[in-house]
Amino acid sequence: MTADNAPPVPPAPGAGQAMTDCSARNWRWMMVRGVLAIAIGAVSVTLLMLALQSLILVFAVYMLMDGVIGIIAAVRAARAGERWGLLVSEGVLSILAGGVAALLPGLALMSFVLLVSVWAVFSGGALLVAGIPAWIGWPAVGG
Repeated sequence: MTADNAPPVPPAPGAGQAMTDCSARNWRWMMVRGVLAIAIGAVSVTLLMLALQSLILVFAVYMLMDGVIGIIAAVRAARAGERWGLLVSEGVLSILAGGVAALLPGLALMSFVLLVSVWAVFSGGALLVAGIPAWIGWPAVGG
Protein backbone atom coordinates (compact mmCIF):
# COMPACT_ATOMS: atom_id res chain seq x y z
CA MET A 1 0.00 0.00 0.00
CA THR A 2 1.46 3.40 -0.92
CA ALA A 3 1.27 6.59 1.09
CA ASP A 4 -1.30 8.00 -1.37
CA ASN A 5 -3.96 5.37 -0.71
CA ALA A 6 -3.14 4.52 2.91
CA PRO A 7 -6.18 4.45 5.19
CA PRO A 8 -6.44 7.45 7.51
CA VAL A 9 -5.33 6.95 11.09
CA PRO A 10 -8.26 7.62 13.44
CA PRO A 11 -7.64 10.13 16.23
CA ALA A 12 -7.38 8.95 19.79
CA PRO A 13 -10.77 8.81 21.49
CA GLY A 14 -11.69 12.25 22.78
CA ALA A 15 -8.51 13.86 21.42
CA GLY A 16 -10.34 16.49 19.39
CA GLN A 17 -12.66 17.39 22.24
CA ALA A 18 -9.77 17.62 24.71
CA MET A 19 -7.95 20.09 22.46
CA THR A 20 -11.12 22.10 21.99
CA ASP A 21 -11.67 22.20 25.75
CA CYS A 22 -8.05 23.14 26.33
CA SER A 23 -8.22 25.87 23.70
CA ALA A 24 -11.47 27.18 25.14
CA ARG A 25 -9.95 27.45 28.62
CA ASN A 26 -6.65 28.96 27.49
CA TRP A 27 -7.56 31.18 24.56
CA ARG A 28 -6.27 34.30 26.31
CA TRP A 29 -2.84 32.75 26.83
CA MET A 30 -2.82 31.54 23.23
CA MET A 31 -3.53 35.12 22.12
CA VAL A 32 -0.78 36.50 24.40
CA ARG A 33 1.71 33.97 23.03
CA GLY A 34 0.74 34.83 19.47
CA VAL A 35 1.09 38.59 20.04
CA LEU A 36 4.45 38.11 21.80
CA ALA A 37 5.74 35.85 19.01
CA ILE A 38 4.77 38.40 16.36
CA ALA A 39 6.27 41.27 18.36
CA ILE A 40 9.55 39.45 19.04
CA GLY A 41 9.79 38.35 15.41
CA ALA A 42 9.13 41.88 14.13
CA VAL A 43 11.65 43.44 16.52
CA SER A 44 14.25 40.76 15.70
CA VAL A 45 13.90 41.34 11.96
CA THR A 46 13.95 45.12 12.40
CA LEU A 47 16.88 45.14 14.82
CA LEU A 48 18.73 42.10 13.53
CA MET A 49 22.19 42.95 14.86
CA LEU A 50 20.81 43.76 18.31
CA ALA A 51 18.90 40.46 18.31
CA LEU A 52 22.05 38.53 17.36
CA GLN A 53 24.11 40.31 20.01
CA SER A 54 21.41 39.59 22.60
CA LEU A 55 21.34 35.91 21.62
CA ILE A 56 25.10 35.63 22.03
CA LEU A 57 25.04 37.52 25.34
CA VAL A 58 22.29 35.30 26.76
CA PHE A 59 24.20 32.22 25.61
CA ALA A 60 27.45 33.46 27.17
CA VAL A 61 25.81 34.26 30.51
CA TYR A 62 24.00 30.92 30.53
CA MET A 63 27.19 28.99 29.83
CA LEU A 64 29.13 30.87 32.52
CA MET A 65 26.39 30.22 35.11
CA ASP A 66 26.07 26.60 34.01
CA GLY A 67 29.81 26.11 34.39
CA VAL A 68 29.87 27.57 37.89
CA ILE A 69 26.92 25.39 38.92
CA GLY A 70 28.66 22.35 37.40
CA ILE A 71 31.80 23.00 39.42
CA ILE A 72 29.75 23.49 42.61
CA ALA A 73 28.06 20.16 41.91
CA ALA A 74 31.49 18.56 41.40
CA VAL A 75 32.75 19.89 44.74
CA ARG A 76 29.64 18.61 46.51
CA ALA A 77 30.00 15.21 44.83
CA ALA A 78 33.68 15.02 45.82
CA ARG A 79 32.84 15.85 49.45
CA ALA A 80 30.24 13.08 49.43
CA GLY A 81 32.76 10.61 48.00
CA GLU A 82 30.90 10.37 44.69
CA ARG A 83 32.18 10.66 41.13
CA TRP A 84 33.02 14.25 40.28
CA GLY A 85 35.48 14.25 37.36
CA LEU A 86 32.96 14.61 34.56
CA LEU A 87 31.08 17.32 36.46
CA VAL A 88 34.18 19.46 36.86
CA SER A 89 35.17 18.85 33.22
CA GLU A 90 31.73 19.92 32.03
CA GLY A 91 31.84 22.96 34.30
CA VAL A 92 35.23 24.09 33.00
CA LEU A 93 34.20 23.54 29.37
CA SER A 94 31.00 25.53 29.93
CA ILE A 95 32.95 28.41 31.47
CA LEU A 96 35.40 28.34 28.55
CA ALA A 97 32.54 28.32 26.01
CA GLY A 98 30.83 31.22 27.80
CA GLY A 99 34.07 33.17 27.94
CA VAL A 100 34.76 32.62 24.25
CA ALA A 101 31.20 33.67 23.36
CA ALA A 102 31.53 36.83 25.47
CA LEU A 103 34.99 37.78 24.21
CA LEU A 104 34.63 36.64 20.59
CA PRO A 105 30.95 37.09 19.65
CA GLY A 106 31.69 36.76 15.93
CA LEU A 107 33.13 33.30 16.50
CA ALA A 108 30.10 32.38 18.61
CA LEU A 109 27.76 33.55 15.84
CA MET A 110 29.66 31.57 13.21
CA SER A 111 29.46 28.52 15.49
CA PHE A 112 25.70 28.91 15.80
CA VAL A 113 25.33 29.18 12.03
CA LEU A 114 27.59 26.16 11.50
CA LEU A 115 25.65 24.12 14.07
CA VAL A 116 22.28 24.98 12.51
CA SER A 117 23.64 24.32 9.01
CA VAL A 118 25.02 20.90 9.91
CA TRP A 119 21.78 20.05 11.71
CA ALA A 120 19.73 21.11 8.67
CA VAL A 121 21.80 18.99 6.27
CA PHE A 122 21.69 15.85 8.44
CA SER A 123 18.06 16.33 9.44
CA GLY A 124 17.01 16.93 5.85
CA GLY A 125 19.00 13.94 4.66
CA ALA A 126 17.46 11.70 7.32
CA LEU A 127 13.97 12.86 6.37
CA LEU A 128 14.65 12.20 2.70
CA VAL A 129 16.01 8.73 3.42
CA ALA A 130 13.02 8.01 5.67
CA GLY A 131 10.56 9.20 3.03
CA ILE A 132 12.00 7.39 0.00
CA PRO A 133 10.46 3.98 0.80
CA ALA A 134 6.98 5.49 1.10
CA TRP A 135 7.51 7.55 -2.06
CA ILE A 136 8.38 4.50 -4.15
CA GLY A 137 5.76 2.33 -2.51
CA TRP A 138 7.88 0.09 -0.32
CA PRO A 139 6.59 -1.05 3.06
CA ALA A 140 7.70 0.92 6.11
CA VAL A 141 11.27 0.32 7.20
CA GLY A 142 12.39 0.45 10.80
CA GLY A 143 10.55 0.54 14.07
